[in-house]
Amino acid sequence: MPSGRSFSERLGLHQPRAVAQVASMDDDLRNRLWSVLHLQFWRHLYDPFGGGTAQELLLSVWVNHLKLPADTFSVDQAFKGLRDLFFKWAWNEVYDVLEFVASVGLDWQKQEAYLNACNAILDRELAGYRFIGSQIVPIATSEELSAIEQANRDAGPYRPIRDHLAQAASLLSDRTNPDFRNSIKESISAVEAACEVVSGHKGSLGDCLKVLERAGKMHPAFKDALSKLYGWTSDAQGIRHALMDEPTLDLADARFMLVVCSGFVSYLLSHKP
Repeated sequence: MPSGRSFSERLGLHQPRAVAQVASMDDDLRNRLWSVLHLQFWRHLYDPFGGGTAQELLLSVWVNHLKLPADTFSVDQAFKGLRDLFFKWAWNEVYDVLEFVASVGLDWQKQEAYLNACNAILDRELAGYRFIGSQIVPIATSEELSAIEQANRDAGPYRPIRDHLAQAASLLSDRTNPDFRNSIKESISAVEAACEVVSGHKGSLGDCLKVLERAGKMHPAFKDALSKLYGWTSDAQGIRHALMDEPTLDLADARFMLVVCSGFVSYLLSHKP
């Protein structure tokens, strides 16, 4: 897929998009996301080999996502109906169906191709979202996505770390009722879990950092930076204290914490004995 700016953009004859699409979806983004669905699945609906898989997916969308009666399904009608809806839906409803397709149990090769194709378009069209696993999360840049994906790979054998990272992302992915407070809590909990793995010490993040410093595995300045980050999550607006007032946190705070804590997880696990 071509990347970078076009000839016209480089010459200043056409202005590229400069603002991320967060609560909107322009025609270019919508068209290209539909093309991903079509190229990955719908063009194979009548193939002698592989058509059955595409038809089963379309049936699942018809029955389980659109919640229409199964006895009204036909391939032609369902394809036309879904296409009509796709180009009428609000931006968030488009993401709903994309996420549904990612969660229906495709084999890993098809799922990986689909997720990679979607993320490439979301990146190129400056959408404020990316797929992480089968969920669409408000992550705006490929660098942010890379940090989170790397942390998940590094945490592979350690389920508690993976679970905290997955929950942090999931709490951000609710486009109608995101929980920024608890997303931040889950992000820092992933760092705590990673620190326990590396230090072999069960306790708070602060306790684990001291163990790592004494073992010569962490520079004092870096330990202080992590400690201050932990202090913010412990004290600022009562993020980790349910009895305090409800915090006034926003998406930027929670996304920053998910990305930074993902980087910390990878860093800490790189020092595992």
